[in-house]
Amino acid sequence: QHGAISGAHIVLNMIGISPDKGLAKREKIKNIMSDGQHIGMASYCNALVSADKGIVNKAICIYSYLKCITTALHFEYKKGYELNLSIKKI
Repeated sequence: QHGAISGAHIVLNMIGISPDKGLAKREKIKNIMSDGQHIGMASYCNALVSADKGIVNKAICIYSYLKCITTALHFEYKKGYELNLSIKKI
């Protein structure tokens, strides 16, 4: 499953859906492949959390098309702060 999702991420990049910067540069291909693998592996989870709007936008497209239960969430990164995701019983 995650391999097909990784491939879909590359296709979305190529057709211009939230394309990554430097798409034509050879050295950026490794980063693009890594992003696709993250989206694919997250499809086994409840959520993908990223500060990268491009990854989140492409993940939303892919997960929506596949009717995947994974939710892609964007957070605003601010230097000096940390993201704390916790689950508490109420």
